[in-house]
Amino acid sequence: MRTFHTQDRIRTFLTDRLAWSKITNVQLSQKSDEAPHLHRPYEDIAWVVVSFTFDTAVGKVSAIARLVPSPNLDQWRAHTVFTNLEELHGHPETIGPLREQRHFTGTWSSIRAAESDFRNEEPAVIILGAGQIGLSVAARLKYLGIPALVVEKNPRVGDQWRGRYEALCLHDTVWYDHMPYLPFPSGWPVW
Repeated sequence: MRTFHTQDRIRTFLTDRLAWSKITNVQLSQKSDEAPHLHRPYEDIAWVVVSFTFDTAVGKVSAIARLVPSPNLDQWRAHTVFTNLEELHGHPETIGPLREQRHFTGTWSSIRAAESDFRNEEPAVIILGAGQIGLSVAARLKYLGIPALVVEKNPRVGDQWRGRYEALCLHDTVWYDHMPYLPFPSGWPVW
């Protein structure tokens, strides 16, 4: 997750990234529950939520943007843009007919030990840190059939948040949808 403030910093980030990401096929979401819509939790606060998808050189991406009016009301600006890599080209999810069809012999623990020791294949990805994000990425890559090795400096998986927080709480797009927004300056029109 990255945060950029000011047009110059955003422009630099996009200039550096857009050339090699090769974004194509940008489309507004066709799902009825993801159609662009106006949020007005209070009389003096409003923002528009837009969901869209696009393709990159490595995979398909879904995105959500929250747009707020500029101070002089002549344009809407992106307050937040969340992107999520949904799939990697050449690595379909192992669901339905793509699930493993062979019958495994032996115990679950022996199968898991063979996976952990990489007896049959080398890891394609090394993930540094077995915290919340590291474990999430490892699980997702496994679902895509991509072997990943997770390396953790702490004695146990999850110690990064276990030693810091009383509970694990996800700050995902649902959480952000309920974030407080500062009210519009006085004198702004009410929609």
